[in-house]
Amino acid sequence: MTPKCLPFVVNLLAIIFVEVSSENVQVTTNEGTILGTTSLSEKNQTIYMFNGIPFVEPPNRFELAVPKSNWTGILNCTVERDQCVQGIGIVTGSEDCLYLNVASPKLNGTAPVLVWIHGGTFNAGNGSLISYSPKLFLEEGLVVVGIQYRLGVFGFLSTGDLTCPGNWGLKDQTLALQWVQRNIAHFGGDPKRVTIWGASAGSACVSLHLNSARSKGLFNGAIMNSGVSLCLWALSRTGNELAHNTGAALGVGSANSTQLIENLKKVDYVSLQNVSATLSVTTFGNFPLIGIALGPVIEVPHPTAFLAVKSDNSLLSGQFNQVPMLVGHTTNELGLMAPELFSGSIPTLQTEPKKLVPADIISDKNLTEAGLKIRKEFFGNATNITMDSHLVNFFNNNLFFRPINRFVSDVKKFVHNTYLYQFSYKGDIEKASGVNFTGVVHGEDVSYLLRDNLPFSKKDLNVRSKLVKMYSNFCKYSKPIPLPTPSLDNADWLPASNTSDQLLFNIDYKIGYTVNPHLKELQFFDNEIYNKYGQGVYDTY
Repeated sequence: MTPKCLPFVVNLLAIIFVEVSSENVQVTTNEGTILGTTSLSEKNQTIYMFNGIPFVEPPNRFELAVPKSNWTGILNCTVERDQCVQGIGIVTGSEDCLYLNVASPKLNGTAPVLVWIHGGTFNAGNGSLISYSPKLFLEEGLVVVGIQYRLGVFGFLSTGDLTCPGNWGLKDQTLALQWVQRNIAHFGGDPKRVTIWGASAGSACVSLHLNSARSKGLFNGAIMNSGVSLCLWALSRTGNELAHNTGAALGVGSANSTQLIENLKKVDYVSLQNVSATLSVTTFGNFPLIGIALGPVIEVPHPTAFLAVKSDNSLLSGQFNQVPMLVGHTTNELGLMAPELFSGSIPTLQTEPKKLVPADIISDKNLTEAGLKIRKEFFGNATNITMDSHLVNFFNNNLFFRPINRFVSDVKKFVHNTYLYQFSYKGDIEKASGVNFTGVVHGEDVSYLLRDNLPFSKKDLNVRSKLVKMYSNFCKYSKPIPLPTPSLDNADWLPASNTSDQLLFNIDYKIGYTVNPHLKELQFFDNEIYNKYGQGVYDTY
C-alpha cells in the first residue's frame, strides 16, 4: 500500500467500537489463564474481548516460531500488543508481534468461528479487532479472531534454499490456526466450524492455506476478497535476488546464503526494514507483472515447507484442502491505486511489448509477439501507453479478474460449494473520504463489513445488512443464501459449478446475476496467449 493511498484506506476500514460499560473476565486456555474485558454495545449486547493473546514464543528472526509455553498466574489480555514491523521512513511495530485477538458474543456456546487475516501487500497491517471491528459478526452470533503474522523482510525473506526458505509469515498464520483449534472452545467457538477470511494479501494468504498440507484440517471454510494464490502479485519470483540486494545495500552482503542470513540477523530492525521495503516497492512498481518482491515463495521441499508445489498444479489436480469457498472482487480494484503504483512501469511497457506478458508465461519464445497481441487487445491502435482507463483495465484484468476467475474455474470442479461474486455498489464512502473515482475500488466491500462509525445512508445500510447476512450464512451453512428470502431480494445464489462462466453474481443495491463483464478479456488470454504461448502448469495465472 502506498503512502498517498493509506489515508483513504485507513478511513475506509477504521471504526470506533462503542462501549457503554466494561468489566474484566477470565478464561483459562490450554496454555494458561488470561484476563479480558466484557462490554455492552450500544445495542445492549454483551461482548467478550481478549486482546494480545500470545500464540507462540517471541520469534527469532528468519526462523520458524514455536508454540507458546504454558504459564502460571493470570496474563493481562485487555490491551492490544504491537503490530509487526512495517513502514518506510517511519518504521513502526516490533519483532515481538505474534499475538491474536478474540471477540465473542458468549463464552459457553459452540458458535461458528471467523478468523480474519489482514491484508497490506504482505508488508503492512495488523490483526486489530478495534481497527477492524467484529461487531456486525458478533451480532450474527459468530466468534471472531484477528491474527498477526510477520511482514515484509521479517515474514517473507527467502534465499531460495534451506538456509532461509521463507514464508515465515504464512507459517505464523498456521500456528495461529493451530491455537484456534486447541483453544477456541474456551471462548464459545466451535473448532469444527472455522472459516478463514482475508482481504487483498490476506485473501491470497487464505488461498495459499488451501494449497498447503501444513494447514490441512485447521479450517472448514474460506472467504477471499480480492486475492487468490494465482494472482501475479501473490508470489515472489525474485526473493533470492531481493535478499542479496538487501545485504549489499546494508554493507553486509555475501555470496554465501548462510553468511548473508547471519549478517542480516545482526542488523537493527529499523535499517533492515527501511532498506528491504524500499527495494521491494521499487521492484514491484517498475515491473508489476513479475510479482511482488517480498511475499510468498515456492520453497525447496523440506519437512516444514509451507508451499513447495505450484498453485495451479495443486488446483488442477485437486490436491488442495477442499472446503467451501466464497470468492469476490470489486469492479475497479486498482482505480485508486494504479496511478501511484504503476506510473513508473509505463516507459518499459511502452518500449518493450514483452513486458506486457504475464510472468508465468516463462518462455522467451515469441514473447514480443504475445506482447503485441496484448497491446492491441487493451490499447487498440494508440501510439503511446498512458495512465488512463485502458491501462487501469489492463492491470485490473492481469492482477485480479483473470486469476480470480481462473481460480474459481479450477476449484469448482472439486468443491461444489464454491461461490463467486462481484461487488459493484457505490455508496457514500467516496463522500466520506473526499475521493471520487469510477467503479468500486480495492477494499470497499470489506469496509461495509468492518466499520461502523461513518454516516451510512439508508441504502448503504441496506447493502451492508445483505453483505453481513450472506457472509454469516456462509460461515454457518457453507452457503451465502441457503434459501431465497425477501431480505436478500429473493435471490438464489447457486454454486459456481451450477452456473455458466458467462454469468457473475453481482452485489449492488439489488443483488442477483449479471453478465460477466470480464468474459471477453478472459477468453482472449486463455485462447490467444496461454494456449498459444504458455507452457502447461503455472505458478500464477
